[in-house]
Amino acid sequence: ELEEMLDRGFFISFIGKIVVDEKRVYSVLNELRAAAREALGGIKARTSGAGGQPARGGLPVEAGAGAGPEIRTAEEEARRIRDGADRYAEQALGELEERLNSILGAVRRGREMLDKRIHGGEVK
Repeated sequence: ELEEMLDRGFFISFIGKIVVDEKRVYSVLNELRAAAREALGGIKARTSGAGGQPARGGLPVEAGAGAGPEIRTAEEEARRIRDGADRYAEQALGELEERLNSILGAVRRGREMLDKRIHGGEVK
């Protein structure tokens, strides 16, 4: 759905940005957050202790060699989700860094041009 919004957005080539509907983006983000909370709730339910109480006061517990298959599966799923989130964050931050560097370059070039106009005559 996010990709569809990007495909339908208005591209501003000068700055390399796409204009999208902010409310719609936040709506999708809220849906993703709700799905993540639901998945996390399922993991917590599968790793809870006796009587439905979280093991060790709600802190994550690493399953030992004698742990049941449900706990091991939940831990593997949590690790997979965490690894995926880390990879996504790394990619998003890398793309943001590239965009910021591009924008910063444009700002520097603009300031240099203005400095030449102000202090060194007109720039063609």
